[in-house]
Amino acid sequence: MESTEKPVKTDPSNIYGKTGGAYIPPARLRQMQASITDKSSEAYQRIAWEALKKSIHGFINKVNVSNISDVVRQLLSENIVRGRGLLARSLITAQTTSPTFTHVFAALVAIVNSKFPQIRRDGWKDHPIVLPDLDLIQEDDQITHTTSLLDQVDPEDNLNVFRFDPDYQANEEKYAQIKASFFESDDEDGDDADDSEGGSGDGDSSDESDGDQEDSERPQGAAAASDGLDKQTVIDQTETNLVHLRRTIYLMLQSSLSADEAGHRLLQLKIRPGEEYEVASMVLDCCAQTRSYETRYGRLAQRLCRVILTSGGGGGGGSGGSRPAAPDLGPGSRYKPGNDYTSSRSKNTVPEPEVVEDTGPPRSYVAEFEKIFGEQYAIIHRLETAKLRNVALFFAHLLYTDSISWGVLECVRLNERDTTSSGRIFLKHLFLELCSFMGLAKLNARLRDETLQPYFAGLLPRDNPKDTRFAINFLTTIGLGGLTLDLREHLQASREAALAKREARS
Repeated sequence: MESTEKPVKTDPSNIYGKTGGAYIPPARLRQMQASITDKSSEAYQRIAWEALKKSIHGFINKVNVSNISDVVRQLLSENIVRGRGLLARSLITAQTTSPTFTHVFAALVAIVNSKFPQIRRDGWKDHPIVLPDLDLIQEDDQITHTTSLLDQVDPEDNLNVFRFDPDYQANEEKYAQIKASFFESDDEDGDDADDSEGGSGDGDSSDESDGDQEDSERPQGAAAASDGLDKQTVIDQTETNLVHLRRTIYLMLQSSLSADEAGHRLLQLKIRPGEEYEVASMVLDCCAQTRSYETRYGRLAQRLCRVILTSGGGGGGGSGGSRPAAPDLGPGSRYKPGNDYTSSRSKNTVPEPEVVEDTGPPRSYVAEFEKIFGEQYAIIHRLETAKLRNVALFFAHLLYTDSISWGVLECVRLNERDTTSSGRIFLKHLFLELCSFMGLAKLNARLRDETLQPYFAGLLPRDNPKDTRFAINFLTTIGLGGLTLDLREHLQASREAALAKREARS
C-alpha cells in the first residue's frame, strides 16, 4: 500500500522561518545560504543586509584611537551607502553607552563624511578642537556643518530596516568603483615607497656580508634583547579591567549584610596603586543608588578611611597588604598602637614569623573621599533629589566622625552667584545631619575653629555684605540660625564702619 504522505519541500528563500527571526543552527544557515545564488532575489539581499548589519556593528564596537585608521578602511570596504541608517544608529547607540569615546566616534564620522559629502557644509561654530591623534582628514577634505533646531529633519527611519532593491547588482557595482577610488591613492603611495626601497637596495648589498658577520659575532643575550624590543606592546584602552573591578566591588557591596563584612571583603581584593579612587567612588555610587540612605555605607567609608595601604596592594595580610584597621572603640575613642587589644588566648599561641613590610609610600582612602567630595559638589546639579540627599548624608557621616578633613568645605561658596537650587538642598541636608549628630553648640564651635577659618571663607563669607546676608538668610531658613551669630555681628560692625566713613567724609 503506497503512502499518501507527500514530502515537505523547504523553501530556501525563507531563511528566517515563519516567525521571521527564529534561531537556525549556523551549519544549517550556511547550507541554506549556499543554496541561494540569485543576487536579484529578496532572500539573497536579506542575507547580505544581515551580514552588513553585523559588520557595521562590529567595526563601531571595536574602534578606538589606536586602530581608527584600520577600522575606517574596513568600514569603507562595506557598502555604507546602503547601510548608512545602520551606521548612524550604531554610532548613536555606541556614543550613548560609551561617552568617553565621543572624540573617536566624531573623528570616524568626519572621515566617512569627507568621503561622502552631501549636506550642510558651512557653520558648526564653537566646536571643540580636534585631538591630535584624531586629526586624520586633510584640509581640502574637511567639511563644517550647521544645523538648525527649527528645521524639519527627516530621520529616514526606512534606512534602518531591510528593503528590497530591484537594482541591487548595479548599486553594488557602483559602490565597488567608489571603494576602489578610496584606496588608489594608498596603493600609489605604497608603490612609491617600494621603489625608493628598491633603489637603495643595491647600495645596501655591499654591506650584506659585513652585517652577517656582525650578527654572527653578536652575543646571544643581545639577540634576545633585540627580539624583546621587536615584540609589539598591546595597550588595552577599553578599560576592561576597570569595568571588571567596579562590577566586583558592586557585587561585594550588594551581597554584604553589614559594613564590617563589606570592609573585610574589600580588603581581600588586590587593590593596586591608583585604584583606591575607584573603590571609594563605587562605595558612594552604591550609596546614591539606594531609595533611602543606608548608614552601612557611611560606616564602611569610615572604616576604609582608617586603613593604610602599602604600595604592594590591598591584600588581607602578608607583605604588601593592608594594615589592620583599628578596632571600633565607639565615637570619640582613638586607636593607640601601643595598647594591646589581643585576647589572653592569642598571647599563648606560637608567634608568627616576622614579615618584611613594604617600604613603599603608604596609601589611604582619606584623600580619595576628599577628592570625591569636591567632584560631587561641582556636579551636584546633575543629581536627582534622592541621590542628592544620600550623598549629603554620606559625607555628613564622614565629617562627623572626622574620617575626612573639614577642609573639603573650601569648595563651597555660599552666595547667590555660585549656588544652585540643588547645591542649596545638598548643603541643607548636610548641615542638618551634622547638627543632629553633633548638636548645634558643637557644630558652631567647629565652624568657629581658628585653624579651619581659611577653609570656611566661602561657606561663611565676610568679604561682601550681600553674600553675608545671603548666608545668614539661608542658614536661618533651614533652622540653623544659631550658626549666624558671628556673621550678624560682623554685618552690624561693617554697617557701623560704613556709616562712620560717610559721616567723616561729610
